[in-house]
Amino acid sequence: MSDNKNNLRFFPRQVEYLYDNTKVALISNTLVSVITVWFIFELDGVAHDQLLIWLAAIFLIVLVRTLTTYFYKHRTSKSNVLFFYYVVFTINVVITGLLWGITPWLFASADQPEIAIILVFVVGGLASGATATMSVLPKVYFLYLLSTLVPIIIWFFVQGGNLYFVIALVLSFSIIGFITASLTYNKILIHSFELTEKVLKQKLQVIEASNAKSTFLSSMSHELRTPLNAIIGFSQLIIMNADKLNEEMVRNANEITNAGEYLLSLINDLLEISTIEANKVDLNLIDVDIKKIIDECLLLINATLVGKLNITIEYDNNNCVDMNVKADPLRVKQILLNILSNACKYNKQDGAVTINCEIIDGSYGRVSITDTGLGIPREKQANMFIAYDRLGQAQTGIQGTGLGLIISRQLLHAMGGKIGFKSKPGQGSCFWVDLPLVKTK
Repeated sequence: MSDNKNNLRFFPRQVEYLYDNTKVALISNTLVSVITVWFIFELDGVAHDQLLIWLAAIFLIVLVRTLTTYFYKHRTSKSNVLFFYYVVFTINVVITGLLWGITPWLFASADQPEIAIILVFVVGGLASGATATMSVLPKVYFLYLLSTLVPIIIWFFVQGGNLYFVIALVLSFSIIGFITASLTYNKILIHSFELTEKVLKQKLQVIEASNAKSTFLSSMSHELRTPLNAIIGFSQLIIMNADKLNEEMVRNANEITNAGEYLLSLINDLLEISTIEANKVDLNLIDVDIKKIIDECLLLINATLVGKLNITIEYDNNNCVDMNVKADPLRVKQILLNILSNACKYNKQDGAVTINCEIIDGSYGRVSITDTGLGIPREKQANMFIAYDRLGQAQTGIQGTGLGLIISRQLLHAMGGKIGFKSKPGQGSCFWVDLPLVKTK
């Protein structure tokens, strides 16, 4: 009962499978028929006119099946039209099978058993080959098989003699073997259809869940920003009046500000990643002077992290002169700030950060940022671009979301760029960003 339901459920896909494989069947029928006619044409005792008429009939049915396939591909999606093409396909393959099945009656005789035996091999090959292309609908294959082999079996039976009887018997058993193989292959195909359907449903559910998550994060992020900005703003007002407060109150106000700013950065990252996953990132790709972007990033980094951690920035801006890339300047700035910020935060006290520019393969402008930190353990390097994985740094007290590099990589990919790194534990890390160079005329 379940098999019947499956056949009804997958009937459109089964018919589609039949027509998808028609090209292979038509090519094989055409080539084999031409070779067969060429071989038999050279033998004595065969009517050449009859041979050419048979070949013309093969060509005609091939033409009809080709046209049918063409019109099928341009059909409407109505179910009754689909059933019509299923019936037409069945009639076409039965006629094809009969044309091959009658070949011994037309071209062989008891005096020339070699012709009949060769035709058996040819027709048997076509029948076995059709197992893969037609088993998706067993009824179609059974009709093709019977129309192809039964006329040949009857021809051998009526000839008389032990040799012909044995050949007819073997062909009869071959039909049973072909049918068994067809039913087995059909079960495999139906099972593959079921798995594909299941995977597609799960994929759709994942997409819907992802879209729902992105929508939720986007709406919640906007809802949280308003009160959070108010908290940060009032805490900053309190700090501005520090002369009227005692030391503990000022310290508490600073903690509120720091915590609020960290939470705001987390919300911004969540909103950013949800926007990227929803493919809603707006990019303004223009010619960007990479030196200018780096200089702007350094102004911000020097004002925030460098002084606090006593980090030395080593940067020869001459290497970055005249390096123009095709990118979104705001996004490039965001990416470089993220990498520079990490290079400072995860550096050692009194460490150094080196910035360098170079041309890669004449196609990309590379910005490399190297730090003198502890480096990344080899066993954790594979997780570098996994969301929310901070590689064990979450316990160090250094603020971060684990999303910065993920966002950077996806933004770079959208701009046609790349990101990579190398790291030696105890010696530091080097991250590089590759962006497409502006093509000069």
